[in-house]
Amino acid sequence: MNKLYIYINDCIRWSGGLNILIQLISSIKDNKNIELEIIYVKPSIFTKNLNYMRLLLRGGSYKVNKLIDNDLFLRFEDYLNQNNLKIIEYKYREFKRLKINDYIFPIMKINTSLKNKKLIGYIPDCQHLHLKELFLRRIIWYRNYQFKKVRKYCEKIISTSSSVKYDLINHYNFREEKIITLGFQPIRFEDLVEYSKPDHEDYFLIANQLWEHKNHIYAVESFYEFLLNNPDSKTKLLCTGYLQDHRNTSHGKELFKMIDEKNLKDKILFLGYLDRNEFLNYVIHAKALIQPTLFEGTPGGLSTADAVSYGVDVYLSDINVNREVDKGEIEFFDISDTSTLAKLLERPVNVNASQRIENSKNIADKSKSGYSELVEKNITVNDRSIVLDITSFIKWAGGTRLIEQFVELLNNDKDNNLYLIDRTKKNISYYLINLIKYRKSYKLQISQEERLKNDLVKKIKNKYPKVKIISKTGEIKQKFTIFPLLDFKLKYRNNSIYFIPDIGHKKLKENFNYLIRLRRYIQIRLILSLGKNVLVNSSYIEREIKSNYKSIKPKIFVAPYHGFIPEFEYKQIYTDFKNKFTLDKYFIVCNQFWIHKNHITVMKALKKLNQELESKVKLICTGFKIDYRGNDHIDTINRYIQINNLEEDVIFTDFLDRGELLNLINNSIALVQPSLYEGGPGGFSSADAIALNKNVIISNIEINKEIKNDDRFIFFEPLDENDLSEKMKIVLDHDMKNNFTDKSYKDSYVKFLKDMISDVYFSVR
Repeated sequence: MNKLYIYINDCIRWSGGLNILIQLISSIKDNKNIELEIIYVKPSIFTKNLNYMRLLLRGGSYKVNKLIDNDLFLRFEDYLNQNNLKIIEYKYREFKRLKINDYIFPIMKINTSLKNKKLIGYIPDCQHLHLKELFLRRIIWYRNYQFKKVRKYCEKIISTSSSVKYDLINHYNFREEKIITLGFQPIRFEDLVEYSKPDHEDYFLIANQLWEHKNHIYAVESFYEFLLNNPDSKTKLLCTGYLQDHRNTSHGKELFKMIDEKNLKDKILFLGYLDRNEFLNYVIHAKALIQPTLFEGTPGGLSTADAVSYGVDVYLSDINVNREVDKGEIEFFDISDTSTLAKLLERPVNVNASQRIENSKNIADKSKSGYSELVEKNITVNDRSIVLDITSFIKWAGGTRLIEQFVELLNNDKDNNLYLIDRTKKNISYYLINLIKYRKSYKLQISQEERLKNDLVKKIKNKYPKVKIISKTGEIKQKFTIFPLLDFKLKYRNNSIYFIPDIGHKKLKENFNYLIRLRRYIQIRLILSLGKNVLVNSSYIEREIKSNYKSIKPKIFVAPYHGFIPEFEYKQIYTDFKNKFTLDKYFIVCNQFWIHKNHITVMKALKKLNQELESKVKLICTGFKIDYRGNDHIDTINRYIQINNLEEDVIFTDFLDRGELLNLINNSIALVQPSLYEGGPGGFSSADAIALNKNVIISNIEINKEIKNDDRFIFFEPLDENDLSEKMKIVLDHDMKNNFTDKSYKDSYVKFLKDMISDVYFSVR
């Protein structure tokens, strides 16, 4: 059973908000799959003072505004008592400390007590964007401020209409997948067993607060025109609701003055705020409900929903949001022409309350069940989570790329919640350890890590809003599997998947100082001795681990080769960045400048190739131009370029934005991957190139041979510049194209990950 906390603090200050609460509770209170808890958080002293100021600044009378708030609260309590429900009150500090694993809804404003909880926001409208003249500047600022906080802290957002959804996406950059649209919901949340006819026998009804945008003036003018055309009519126009507009206190005076001038005092009556039962009796006995509003967040407004739920005809202003009303007997009129409504008022209507109620029951019941299903669907809480650890993967670009791939692949997994955890702590030990590790390149490496981390976090927040970023696993209440872990953590040994990207410190000892080799040895030994599950990117690395580390205890998962790009990134490949660096044809190498990446062989091959060509081709090299391990091979590369006059042929871009990198790969002749050692077949750059259907000229090392049955890979001897030059010339001369069809790299990798996670999860249940 799922639990939903109904947070009433924000919705009991206007009748529409109260009706939303009652509709919500009424729809789901009998749902056997949902447990309700209705909560009210007593405001702190600070909040009380803010609310006091709020009421003063709203305009109009503070006493009247406060009275309205109190009246609505009492009405809500009365509804709860009738349905054997109760409010659970919390003190502010008590609620702030309360650990809640389930969703809280509806949230219209964010305060500190809510920030660390699972929230579903509710935005009834964006009226201040469309009717700015009705709002003070401070009110517009405050609404904008709160909407942005709702976007930031709420996992999902309820909008009442497609119009509101459009505003949230286009004005506030809400992600479309986060927005749940209710649409028109004519829910009957009480059964009138007894209904009595009001004193007035023949009348139309307007059930709105006396706010300026509700457009009573238009209705009065139309009704006056109707009476001129029908002088013997005894029909009246009745209006319910509070006679107060805090935004424009003169509006009511203007309206009543107009009524006096037209001698309509006996024909147009204002009933004020009515008890719910009394109000419904007026609704079901009306000839029709008139809704002349200039703006609504909910299609037709909640008065229209009430009317349709009881089978009453509705005459509705022809504005975009109202066109979303798709149930009941609805007629639209032009708000720029009073005669269109006046003509509607002349239509004959048979007022039979009992028949109306009976005929509309089916509409109301379907709406209630649909609302309940929608809520249930969106509050389902999974009982397990996947935690991706980014702590050690921000040290190199390929690491952040790996995390990004995992997020893309697992983001739509409905069976799991997805988290990112960053365990990096910027304390003295952190800086000392990194100072020892990186020595003379310390500052460059730290700045690189910060950049990679910031880019990754920004992208995740923007592109994957459902993914939560945390600093402690204690924030997760469900069972979870944590991966990929590069460093050993004893507390995660049972529910973790450790990741060993390679054992380059053994195969390429000369490229690592003693301290780095010792650290890597200890970490891998701990993982293999005490860990239970290990992920590697190739069968080659699996064999190397078993060969170099005896008595292997954990289960080793070997990831299949994958060549794909997250879907959203395909949008980034169409802008041509080529001219930023070169107007000529070029090959591209996308590697960090580590010695085993073997850039020097490519430059030797380029020199030989250009000696044989009439027009030169160029070489673009991307990546950070540092090697934290402290060797001087970057200086060697620069000297070779200078001696051989390759300054105009070899272009260094440094680290690129992801979109720019993909564009350069997409516009290249081919990608060259000359690496002498990799942990995964081809490295990440090859996967990107293949996803873009580019040829890859790749070193013929053992691990790369695991890429099979793909004729876009052209192999060369890794230290033979003549062989590489020949392969580059073949690709250039023949402009090699192929009819490659999707090999479902992505699908196979998704299946692998899910099977691996399930294997670990079920082994520790």
